[in-house]
Amino acid sequence: MHPRLDSPARDPGSLRLGEPADAPRPEALTEDAPDGAFRYDAFISYSRADRAFATELEARLERYRVPAGTRGRDGKPLPGRRLHIFRDTSDLIGTHLSREIEEQIRACRHLIVICSPSSFQDPNGWIEKEIEWYAAHHRDGSGIRRDGIIPVLLSGRPNHEVTGAEDDDRAIHPALYRHLEDPLAADFRARPSQGFWQRREQRREALLHLLAILFDSSKEELARRQQQRTRRMYLGLIAVLVVIAGALAGLAGYAFTQKEIAESAQQAAQEQRDLALEAQAAEATARMDAEDRLAALCKSLNDSQVLADEANHGSVYYFRGEYYAMREECGRFGYEAR
Repeated sequence: MHPRLDSPARDPGSLRLGEPADAPRPEALTEDAPDGAFRYDAFISYSRADRAFATELEARLERYRVPAGTRGRDGKPLPGRRLHIFRDTSDLIGTHLSREIEEQIRACRHLIVICSPSSFQDPNGWIEKEIEWYAAHHRDGSGIRRDGIIPVLLSGRPNHEVTGAEDDDRAIHPALYRHLEDPLAADFRARPSQGFWQRREQRREALLHLLAILFDSSKEELARRQQQRTRRMYLGLIAVLVVIAGALAGLAGYAFTQKEIAESAQQAAQEQRDLALEAQAAEATARMDAEDRLAALCKSLNDSQVLADEANHGSVYYFRGEYYAMREECGRFGYEAR
């Protein structure tokens, strides 16, 4: 019998699953894992009721890229690659896994088992078959390879926490206890008492726990490198914003200069219009003055002719000279004196 592990894990984002007292020891299996590189990093085993979460988990794992400088447990730098995950999308029926699924499980380095009350019930037995098939093909001399099977707790509770009256809340498939002496699950459960940011942090910690296993590194190393990458990203973003702000400031200065030039040109044009209007007003005033003077001369000329009988010929000649001079002046304004 294996010891019962009832205490929760100290590592946030993961949870000790415990073990029923009657869990049998793993039986020796003869077939070894194939030699050579694996085609996939992990195979996701899940109940069809948990399809939405399985799809989301696959996408998040494949989008993740190892931060630069991250080191594995052996101290060597990890390559900056993405994970390759296999998730069966067909609705399997029957009592045996198809040959294709068998080959895919054989070609996966890890087996991720999504644990929930639906997967615990496993009405068609597919989750148990996938666990057993993986166990049969991925053993070393001491049993299942380290961290080969990775439980992911989505909902429900570990079996040792459930009493008989709450039997429907069991989430851990019994096959996991047959092959894992100390199951440690990535805990993705959402709790009603948690706020938005608490749930987000819980899922982040659980994802880091899962990624650390898949990349054969530590969660602390991934978290530290992720923080460094986030800091570099923010610094780069700040630098871009500074450049954009500088460009906008330059454009604003250029626009202000152009506005001043336009206002100066507009002011000069207004001054030219004002001068033209003043010249027109002066010309109109001069024309009116000339017309008034001409009218006065005409009247004076008429008066001088009346006085001609008094032999005041000098006045007549004077006013006539002024009259012709005024006619010439009026001609400049386009006015014809009669």
